[in-house]
This record gives sequence, structure tokens and C-alpha cells, in this order.
Amino acid sequence: MAQHNIGVAYDSGTCLRVDDKKAANWYRLAAKQGHASSQNNLAIAYEKGRGVKKSKVLAYAWWTLAIKNGHKNATLYQFKLSSKMTSAELKEASRLAENCFRSNYRNCD
Repeated sequence: MAQHNIGVAYDSGTCLRVDDKKAANWYRLAAKQGHASSQNNLAIAYEKGRGVKKSKVLAYAWWTLAIKNGHKNATLYQFKLSSKMTSAELKEASRLAENCFRSNYRNCD
């Protein structure tokens, strides 16, 4: 997907100057179309606060969606993050992911 590839280019500095905010924006566009790798990369951006405000809840939510869409590494990343989250944060992340999925990615942030 072109949007994902542009995000990777901004993220890695391949062909474009590194810009975390632009990378996250391009990942978000592809993620909202169900692209699992973009959902995974957006989750990483939220976990690390790269180009977006750091958020364990949004990272977990996007990893939930990446898992639903078949991303192979998202389960491990999500599991590692879950040990750093409260039960309230986990519940909120699950609610956000479910709302996002049910709305066909229109209500995700």
C-alpha cells in the first residue's frame, strides 16, 4: 500500500528526511484502511511517542487491530506492553479497538 510505504520512507529516512509526525500520519491513513503493518507501526509510534503523543492505551488498541488483521509480531509487542498497563487502561484500549473495528476504522482516535 502506497500510504504505508510513504510512512516507512519518513520513518526510516529512505528517500525522505526522517519525520516522525509525517510517518505517523501516513501510517494512520493506511491503518484506517485495515493495513496490518501500518496498524502495527502506528502502535509502535504511540508506545514510543514518535510523532504522536505517547499513549499505552492507543498503542494497545492499534495492536489489537493489527492482530485481527493478521500481523505476526503484534501479539508479542502487545503482550509486552500489557504488563505495564492497569486493568482500567486495558479495558479502555479494548473498548477503543472494538469501536474502531465496528465503525470500519472511522472512530479510532
